[in-house]
Amino acid sequence: MEGKKSKINVNVNVKEQSFRLKITLLIIALALIPLIASNGYLGVKNVMEVKSNVSDTQLMNTDLITGQSNAVLEKIQGVVNIVANSESVQSMDFDKADAYVKEMLKENSILSDVGIVGPNGMQVYNSLGKDKLGDRSDRDYFKAGMNGQAGFSDVLVSKSTNKPIVVCYAPIKKDNKVIGVLNANMSLDKFSDIVTDAMKGHDGQAYIVDKTGKVIAHKDKTLVEKMSDYSKLLPVQNVIKKQQGTVEYDNNGTKLLASYIPIDIANWGLVVEMDSAAANKGVTSLIWTIVSIVFFILLLAIYVSYKLAQYITNPLVNIKKKISLAAGGNLKDAPIDGKILDRNDEFGQIAKGFNEMVDSISGLIKEIKDSNDVIVSSSDALSKTTAQVATATDEVANAVEEISKTAEDQARQTESGAAKVNELAENIELVGTATTEMKNISVNAQTTSDKGLQTVDVLIEKTKENNKATKEVSLTIDDVNDSANKIGAIIEAIGQIAEQTNLLALNAAIEAARAGEAGKGFAVVAEEVRTLSEQSSESANEISALIYEVQKQAKTAVDMMRSAEKVVSEQNEAVKETGELFKKISSLIQELTSKMNEIDRYSNIMDSRKDEIVNVITNIAAASEESAASTQEVAASTEEQLSAMEEIEANTSSLSALAKKLEEAIDKFNI
Repeated sequence: MEGKKSKINVNVNVKEQSFRLKITLLIIALALIPLIASNGYLGVKNVMEVKSNVSDTQLMNTDLITGQSNAVLEKIQGVVNIVANSESVQSMDFDKADAYVKEMLKENSILSDVGIVGPNGMQVYNSLGKDKLGDRSDRDYFKAGMNGQAGFSDVLVSKSTNKPIVVCYAPIKKDNKVIGVLNANMSLDKFSDIVTDAMKGHDGQAYIVDKTGKVIAHKDKTLVEKMSDYSKLLPVQNVIKKQQGTVEYDNNGTKLLASYIPIDIANWGLVVEMDSAAANKGVTSLIWTIVSIVFFILLLAIYVSYKLAQYITNPLVNIKKKISLAAGGNLKDAPIDGKILDRNDEFGQIAKGFNEMVDSISGLIKEIKDSNDVIVSSSDALSKTTAQVATATDEVANAVEEISKTAEDQARQTESGAAKVNELAENIELVGTATTEMKNISVNAQTTSDKGLQTVDVLIEKTKENNKATKEVSLTIDDVNDSANKIGAIIEAIGQIAEQTNLLALNAAIEAARAGEAGKGFAVVAEEVRTLSEQSSESANEISALIYEVQKQAKTAVDMMRSAEKVVSEQNEAVKETGELFKKISSLIQELTSKMNEIDRYSNIMDSRKDEIVNVITNIAAASEESAASTQEVAASTEEQLSAMEEIEANTSSLSALAKKLEEAIDKFNI
């Protein structure tokens, strides 16, 4: 018995841990799904905002540098146009022109020197002196100027200073005819200073290139002096194509994030770039912050879930232990005690209802036990009475035999027979009284048994209601699982739409490439659409994974409800067994009642026989001559009475045996 209890305790502990773990995991999953979804959404949103802020900062720097550069270039272009259209220059009066030019150079320090090129390509004037005059016919700016164009040259090496310069040029016209070209050589240090000052306090660097990709301005001025060629860099390739935007590219193993914009007035391009790691520094920090918050909330969710699981499972474990005690017959220790009785939820109601049931069963068994004690006592008394009646009957038989032997002793023996008859009458009355009491006890026992059956019926109905509620919860969880399946189908459709959108964007990009320059803007939009479709597809995959987790947890919940249904089913079987036990008790009591009725019938027979014996004895006293016939009748009646007494004694023994069996069944319950 002790080993069986240990095994039950082990099983209870294992089931307790399993159920508690399932409850904990379910609560954690329910807490984490919205947590991960919300934090994932906010994280992606914040990452995009941080990247957008970095890009916006770079674009602000490009706007600043572009604005300052355009202002300088527009000013120089205006000054050069004014000088080219001045009377002294148009008249080729170099003395007047020299004074005018030098005054202009003082006001515009960015210009290093100014020259005038004749229509044959030979320089006829140079502010640095006649020794700097030379042939400029090979210069592109001379050719453009002679065609009546004004503008800026690509970076080139000055023939006067041997330094990299950019020439601002303008045609010299007289009577609407081009008679020469004015060239003003710009020092590039000014533009290097502009990009350097604009990037102070910001990560990264900025530089300006001409339309061939050569560096015009850079914080490292040696790159300008060397006329470094950046034409192979991706942002430079884009900007010299008059494109504007932001791109991430690899430069000798270093990931860079570059924003670029054309400087149209001079056919230049501006690039502002920074290390991608530095650009994503805020993103990385934000991601770690989000991960830390999620981890902290995860720990908190685990702790709260464990405590909540304890709050739910501890009452169940306590109730199960008490039910096991009651099922084993230990009704004394079966009542539930402790804090669970103070709870106002379903657990508290179940505990109180269980205690009421145990009290009712204990009271019922106690009443049955008390009634059985009375039955045992009455059966013992009845056995004694029947023994006495049998003895008296035997004595009557002996007396009749004596009467038959000698009539002379009849008178004397008649008195003795009368006394025996009176004693027999008293014993018969005792038998009748005992029989009546036993019938009353049997009726009470039957009533008590009926009450027990009614109580068990109520318990069965409650168990059915509990089973119904458990099935409804299981159906609800199945509905949740079906909804998750439907959401999964929707997510799959979204993924397919995203894939189709990606293909459409790719086709649009191909068509834009075929369109050439006119389709470049559309190509950028198509690329953005393709990027968004890929992001939508990835998000759909992530949501699909989350839905899969919901389905898996829903399945776990269904399995748990199946386990709960099994427990309720086992409880229902135990209640049915209790009902069957009460039915057996009721059947035994009915059999006992039947035996009591037979005893009562025999008591009536004995009572009628008693009157006959009294009459016989009276007749013997009145007429001894009829003693022989009367003696035979008395002998026959005595035999019948003796047989009835033996039957009564046998029934009494059966009643006693049934009472002992009932007592053994009751002893199994500890109340």
